[in-house]
Amino acid sequence: PLEHLFSNIHRGGATFSTHASGAHYHKAFIAAGSNLGDCFGNIRAGLDLLSEDGSVKVLRTSYLRETPPMYKTDQPSFLNGMVEIETSLAPQELLQRIKFVEKELGRDLEGAERNGPRVLWTWMLSCME
Repeated sequence: PLEHLFSNIHRGGATFSTHASGAHYHKAFIAAGSNLGDCFGNIRAGLDLLSEDGSVKVLRTSYLRETPPMYKTDQPSFLNGMVEIETSLAPQELLQRIKFVEKELGRDLEGAERNGPRVLWTWMLSCME
């Protein structure tokens, strides 16, 4: 039902879309994970908040996998996955939006222990502008 709102253009392996409003969208890939509390719920809440203002649209997610922690191993296992999104944000703006979401869901971005437990972590892997 929303297919008529987007026209896709393929350039050099990247896909760009133009929304009916004229906004330019491009694909990006992020990783997301959690190892505190309701890990599945934390990831879901993060993706919901990320896409809340309309600047990000979640296209697909991978299966979530439980993985042991790295570097600091005396903590719970992580639930991790990959997310394909479409966004109107420039790469730096997307990174700021991702960090905002992490903070909103309780991640301490300044005082937290490096490689320690996290309600939510995200990592921007690719953003094609």
